[in-house]
Amino acid sequence: MKILKCIIIDDDEIDRMMTVAMVKNHTNYNIVNVFENANAAIQYVATHSIDILFLDIDMPNLNGLEFRKIANTIPICIYISAH
Repeated sequence: MKILKCIIIDDDEIDRMMTVAMVKNHTNYNIVNVFENANAAIQYVATHSIDILFLDIDMPNLNGLEFRKIANTIPICIYISAH
């Protein structure tokens, strides 16, 4: 079974923690990094290979939809939102 490298981007700490907990339930997912804003993740996705992106839509400054346009080489994006 292939291990999929994942990152999580969410500006809400509780939502980040919940997403991390849910993803950790799947043994074939490896969370390689967690970010509290999309700006902090830009450099990381430019220099690292990622299989799955868990991405909050509603974030200040750079929202999830705008970030996805930048990170369009990540094959799978799962949008998450509290709304």
